[in-house]
Amino acid sequence: MVWSEASPVAPVTLPEGTVMRLGTIGGGLLIASCLLFAASTAIALVGGTFGAGTTGGALSIGSLVMLGAIALGGLGAGIIGIGGPLPLRGRAVRVGLVAVSIGLLALTASNLIAATMTYDPLESGPFVIAFLVGGLGIVIGMPLTLVSLLLTPGRARRLGALFLAGIVITVATGMIFTSLFVNGAVDFSLFVVLATGMGIAGASAMILAVAGLALLAMTGSRADALVGA
Repeated sequence: MVWSEASPVAPVTLPEGTVMRLGTIGGGLLIASCLLFAASTAIALVGGTFGAGTTGGALSIGSLVMLGAIALGGLGAGIIGIGGPLPLRGRAVRVGLVAVSIGLLALTASNLIAATMTYDPLESGPFVIAFLVGGLGIVIGMPLTLVSLLLTPGRARRLGALFLAGIVITVATGMIFTSLFVNGAVDFSLFVVLATGMGIAGASAMILAVAGLALLAMTGSRADALVGA
């Protein structure tokens, strides 16, 4: 493959067999993360604890499932970013995925730190550092990854659009329904039904987009192997 500074595709620095393995492993971890996110959503719908961590005391089942989803998502994104299988070989998307990985793993660490404490986590240096690193990784990595996907032709662009649609549905409808409820345009029961339904729709779109990205990494890594054969 020819590469130049004007090309959005970075040169391959890893053996094709390694890229294939990393794409398959990273994709598998992302799919496992999606399943756990779906499970945590189901737990929340039946009234279980949805929070990622609690201060002082044992973590609930819902918290453990959520933390597992975040950690696996971080590992999967990082491995895919390092491997760079087709069509996720552009430098921007790889940097974005690695930044997201750092952010998710740091947030996992911050929640585990908080769960072991019996006082305000904000008074703990390790918690604050891990939380800030996590937030910074997400703030930098998520937009970079999303824009890179939208600029990549084919399935990657469609997956980026699906994830963006999930964000818009979740945020925009939440703001709209909250405004309607505050202004008395809808009663509380209707507000709960509408907000829950649109929240599920938005979360489902984002989970499907991440699962599609995982499959794209796995199939792209196999395409790499065929090209290198």
